[in-house]
Amino acid sequence: MKLWGSLDAHPAAVFLRGRNGVPRSLPDGSHLINYSLRRAALIAEANIDALGEVRSAARSLDAVVTRVGALSRVIAARQEALGREPDDAVIPFLAGLLAGIGADEAYGVYIVFEAKNARDPKAMPWVDRQSFPGPVKLNYDYHDPQWEWYHGPKKSGDSYISEPYFDEGGSNITIVSVTRPCV
Repeated sequence: MKLWGSLDAHPAAVFLRGRNGVPRSLPDGSHLINYSLRRAALIAEANIDALGEVRSAARSLDAVVTRVGALSRVIAARQEALGREPDDAVIPFLAGLLAGIGADEAYGVYIVFEAKNARDPKAMPWVDRQSFPGPVKLNYDYHDPQWEWYHGPKKSGDSYISEPYFDEGGSNITIVSVTRPCV
């Protein structure tokens, strides 16, 4: 059946093309109510499907954050065992961690030594996919309050996930940092 209407018809009237093309009007509003109920049911079903997809995506994201968060826990545990100063094996250690996780899950790994001057090459040993297996040269002072990835875990005292940011002067890409304080 093809739905059609006429400008001359009453605004609430609906006509259906019946057999042999002869228009017929609906006898009452039951078809409109049925349409509204079907529409509402279809919208509810679509919302349930969409919510299922959102929940699935959230579970996948949680799994990635858990795996990436393990990196910061391993780095912190190693440094807590070694003390407050960086050692000569830190860059190979970080490179090994980065090599062991997919490029789609982690772009770089680092540790920050708060008491050091940010210009000191040992202040923030860091390896990323571009510098691998060598260190990244940091071109900014992470003590600056704008760096949420650094100040967030200091304030919270716990694991911290930053908002996405462009790491200008570091990796020079948009990233999210998963960090935790240590030592």
